[in-house]
This record gives sequence, C-alpha cells and structure tokens, in this order.
Amino acid sequence: MNAVIFAEKRTGSTFLQEALRSHPDITSLDELFMGKPGYGGTNSKHGTKLFKTYVEEKLSNNYSNWQIAECSRKYLDEIFEEGKNVVFRFMYPQYNDLIKWYKLDLFGYFEARRLPIIHFRRKNWLKTVLSIEMKKINKQAVNGNIIKKISINPLELHKKIRKCMKNYMKFGRKAYNVKVTELIFEDILGKTEGNKENIIFHGDFNIKSDQITYLNEEINEKLCDFFKVEHFPMHTNISQISDPDMWKYIENKNDVIKYLTNNGYGKMCYS
Repeated sequence: MNAVIFAEKRTGSTFLQEALRSHPDITSLDELFMGKPGYGGTNSKHGTKLFKTYVEEKLSNNYSNWQIAECSRKYLDEIFEEGKNVVFRFMYPQYNDLIKWYKLDLFGYFEARRLPIIHFRRKNWLKTVLSIEMKKINKQAVNGNIIKKISINPLELHKKIRKCMKNYMKFGRKAYNVKVTELIFEDILGKTEGNKENIIFHGDFNIKSDQITYLNEEINEKLCDFFKVEHFPMHTNISQISDPDMWKYIENKNDVIKYLTNNGYGKMCYS
C-alpha cells in the first residue's frame, strides 16, 4: 500500500512522516517536490533537491513546462515501483506551485495509480496560524532561536484562520476522486517518555530532546491496517509541538481571545 501525506505547513506532518518511517516495513519519504527545476542554485533555500536534480539530469537545461510535468510522473513512477509501502509528504504550497508552473494534474495521477491520501491537519486552527506566524518571526530572529512577540491584529488573525479552514476544505474537495483518510494532529500523539528537564525549546515550537513520542495505540493500529503491515510500535524523536507555551509569545493575547470568543470562535483558543 503506497500513499501520500497531504497537509498545510505547520500542522505536524513532519511528525507523522517520521513516525511512519520508524516502522520497519514502511518507506516514508520527505517532501519530494521541494525545489523547482530552473530555480535556485545547489545551496538555495528550496530545500531538498531530489526533484530538481532528477528533472535537470533527465532534460538537461533545455526543457518546457509540459516536459517537466511528464518527467514528474516518471519521477513518481520510479519511486513507487522501487518499493512497497512508500509514503511521501506533499504540502499545499507545492501543489499550487506544480499547478501554476507545470499544469501537472497530480490528483489525476494519484487516482490513476489508486494512491490513497492521508489528509492531515491540526485540531486547533488557531494554533496552526500562530505557528505559521511564529515561524516567520523566528526566521528573522538572531541566531534563529530568539523568540519575539507576535503582534497581530485580531481581525487579521481571524481572516487567516478562515483562510486556513477554507484551504483544508478546498484541497479536500480536489481529492474527491481519491480515497482519503483524514487524521487530526492532536489525536495522533500518545504518551511522551523522557526527562522533561532535558527538553530544549528550539525556537519554532519543535521541541528537540532525547525523549521519544509514541503514536497512541488506536491511531497506530489504524495506520498499520491502512498500510496492511504488521502492528508495530511507531515512534519518532521529533516531539510534540509545545502548545501550552504558545500564548506567552502573543503580545495582544487578551484582545485576540476576546475577539475570537465574541465572534463564536472561542474554542479555537483552548481546544
């Protein structure tokens, strides 16, 4: 059983990908479509260069967008034909880029190959948005690990939450011809083992430590059944996002909570 993890950024998809990778019978790959052919150098900010390198090796430096689209299909064919139980992570912005630049119908490809999608999101929309905002300011922080306060207008925050929700619905509709399994981040975490005193807050809500975070048994069994593999404890050393600490980095916390509560979105602050 091969599959695709499809998600918005800052939702916990890295956690899921790494947890699946810990299973001995599952090959879990990172974002295969990071790096656009023709853009950026070898050490550019476009992330892993597997896609970029593959296309440029196959087509040299002279290619059209439709050739890249065709090459992308072959790229995926080779990945899925080399092994079984292959899952890769695919993010909303990458889908938009592939449609915009190369007119590549990936959902059509998924349907033709009968590749199911694990559509992934965080239970709390507000925390997704705040995590994205924190990521932005952390990129500007000194040495990458100094936390600054988020000062965001409550109305603007509300718009971003609504946009996040609409994106999830929009991409869910786009995949209506494909078998989709929905998972929610806060339901996927299980118990955490390790010395809490050794936890280091690392800037962008990811805690790095020696601890191991396990999937809870219900979700673990569901995923093993999904991939038709033997039940096996899946874990990752990428630990859970530190949601309890999030509010202390919001400069106008009370205004945000009051606005969301008055507009019927109070649960987003606490759920």
